[in-house]
Amino acid sequence: SWIKTTVAATCKASTTEDYQDILRVHVLPVFGPLSVTQITRGRVKDFLLGKINDRYANSTVTHMKNVISGVLNKALDDEIIVSNPAHKLGKIARSKSKRDEIAPLTKEELSLLLDTVNEHFPKQYLLFLLLARTGLRIGEALALKWEDIDFNGRFLEVKRNLARSRIETPKS
Repeated sequence: SWIKTTVAATCKASTTEDYQDILRVHVLPVFGPLSVTQITRGRVKDFLLGKINDRYANSTVTHMKNVISGVLNKALDDEIIVSNPAHKLGKIARSKSKRDEIAPLTKEELSLLLDTVNEHFPKQYLLFLLLARTGLRIGEALALKWEDIDFNGRFLEVKRNLARSRIETPKS
C-alpha cells in the first residue's frame, strides 16, 4: 500500500518502478514472511550490511534502506508500530576506495573514442560528441528538442529526460 498511496503519488513513474523492483527482488524475500512488528533495527542493519558485503553500490543500498524505511513509515502512520526501526541507522555504506573514484577520459582517449565512433557508427557520432562536450546524461540528450538549444547564446536547456521509453522531467 506504501507504493500506491505514497510513492506513486509523489514520485516519477521510473522511481516507482525502481522501488517496486527493490521490494520484489530484495526486501520481500527477506522481510515478507515477518510481521511488521518483528522487523527490528538489527534485522534491517544486518540486511543492509549483507547487501554492502555482496558488493551492491552504496546508492543501491541507500535505495533499499529508503524502501524499507518508507514501508515502515507507512506502518507507523497507520499506528501498527510505534517507531521506525530503519530510521537513523547510522553509517551503513562502505567508504569509497581509490578504485571507485571517477577516472574521466583523457583528451587522447576521447579523441580515439570519437574517431572510432565516427568510423564505425557515423550516424551516432554527433550524439557521442554532444555527450562528451556537455556532460549530459544519455536520457537527457535523447530527449532534447531543437527549441532547447540557443545557438546564439551557445547553451542548451535540459527540460526533459527519456527514461524507460517515457519522457519525464530531468533528475536534477
